[in-house]
Amino acid sequence: MGRKKTYAPIGGVFKIKLENDYFIYGRIITSAWCAFYDFKTNKEIGNLEFILSKPIKYTTAVDIKSIGSIFEIIGELPLEDKFQILPYRAKPDKSLNPDGTYKEIYVIFEADGRMRVTENKEEVIGMEMPIVWSEENIQQILIDMYSGRTSPLKERYTIR
Repeated sequence: MGRKKTYAPIGGVFKIKLENDYFIYGRIITSAWCAFYDFKTNKEIGNLEFILSKPIKYTTAVDIKSIGSIFEIIGELPLEDKFQILPYRAKPDKSLNPDGTYKEIYVIFEADGRMRVTENKEEVIGMEMPIVWSEENIQQILIDMYSGRTSPLKERYTIR
């Protein structure tokens, strides 16, 4: 049977069911980026303004085209200006030196879409590498976060 897909509008607010009948809420920020609110409840909330008043716990890239089976869209509101600035992501890489040796570099993806390169690993420690998560992976990452566990999925793609 095919996977259920849902219309996923920019500004769309969704709920995700976690363990033990708890829910968290998130928002579609761009065609590939979502924010997840620092709000866990055992009651379903329909008041979008209440949800959006909560602080953001986590933002990351999500395969928006796959939304539908775990992320349930509950409404849509225009995005606020604060969503024009997204967190950075960084990717380790190598650069060829003139003598034929390689040095480690890091490509940093800025919030405004620009990229820049640094050789300073300290600058990128703790940044998540650019990856587009499935909704199943995000659900597991959030379950781990809200359970106080380190997420093996997230750790695998975090620069250390």
